[in-house]
Amino acid sequence: MARRKATKYNIPFKDHTGRPALMSWLNAADEPSLPPLSSWVFYMVHPDFSLKDFDGDDFIFHVEDNDRYSGGACRTEFFLLPGATAEECVQHYRAEIEARGTIWRQVRQVAAAVEASKRRSARLKAKKEEQESQSHHDGNIKGSEAEPPKDQVSDSTRDQHLPGLVWAEEERDCLDIRYRGWFFLYPYADAQWGPDHKNRQVSAVMFDPIPNDLSELEEGEVYKFDPMQHPVHIKSFSLYHNPPRSQPGDPDYVEGLEYEGTKAVHWMGDRMHAKRWEEACNVSWNTALGMGWETW
Repeated sequence: MARRKATKYNIPFKDHTGRPALMSWLNAADEPSLPPLSSWVFYMVHPDFSLKDFDGDDFIFHVEDNDRYSGGACRTEFFLLPGATAEECVQHYRAEIEARGTIWRQVRQVAAAVEASKRRSARLKAKKEEQESQSHHDGNIKGSEAEPPKDQVSDSTRDQHLPGLVWAEEERDCLDIRYRGWFFLYPYADAQWGPDHKNRQVSAVMFDPIPNDLSELEEGEVYKFDPMQHPVHIKSFSLYHNPPRSQPGDPDYVEGLEYEGTKAVHWMGDRMHAKRWEEACNVSWNTALGMGWETW
C-alpha cells in the first residue's frame, strides 16, 4: 500500500485528568499542522499498553487499510485507561467533552472568522470605492490602495485549546445506530498487525441513545432493540480483516462478532457517510487551512 506524500503527526497531550494521551493525523506535505476536526477515539484499556514508541498514525493506517469508503481527513486520539470498563470510558469521554467541548465549538469558531473576514472585506471595499470617487473629482488627489484583508483572526482571539470531540447534534446523523456518541475499546497490550494478528477484534462503544421512531413501524410491529433500555451499547468488529461469513458451529465462527464480513473500518465509514457532523468538520477544517490556521 503506497502512502501519499504527507507529514505525519503524533502529538502527545494530557487528558482532562492529566494522564498522557496521543493525537495522530496526516496532513498533506504543503498543509499547515492544523489537526482535522473529524476524529476517532480509541481507549487502550490493557494494563500493559504503553504510548512509548507507539505510532498512532501507522496503527490507524493498518486499521483503515485503504478501505474506508467515505469521509475526509481524520485525526485519531488514544487514551490510556488501564482496566477500565466501557461505562468508565464513557464517563471519561463525557468529562473530556466538558473540558474541551465538542467539534461544534470549532465549527462555530470558523464560521465566525469567515463572517468577520467578509465584514472586513466589505469595509475595505467601501473605503476603496470612496477613495476612487474622491480621486475622480480631484485629479490632484490620488486614492490609496485598500489594505488587503487579513486571512485569519488574531492570536489574541483564537481559541488555543485542543479540538473538540465528535458528538452528533442532529438525530438524522445517527438514525442507523440510535446513539449520539461512540468510540472504540482496544483490549490488547500492544499494537500489532499482519497475518499473525488477523483475528484481533475491537469493540465499538455507543452511548447517549435516542428513542426509536415509532412512526416508522407498521401496525402491530415492534422494534427488536430499544436503545433507551441500553444507555451503553457495545458491538465487536474484526480489526484488520474481513471476518468469515459463517454460522454457529462452523470452525471459523466467532461468537458475538457483529456485521459478519465487515471490518471495523466499514462501520467507521457508515458513521461518516452523508453525515452532517462529518461534512461540517471537513468544510470547517479546510476553511481554516485556507485561512492559514495552524492551531485551534
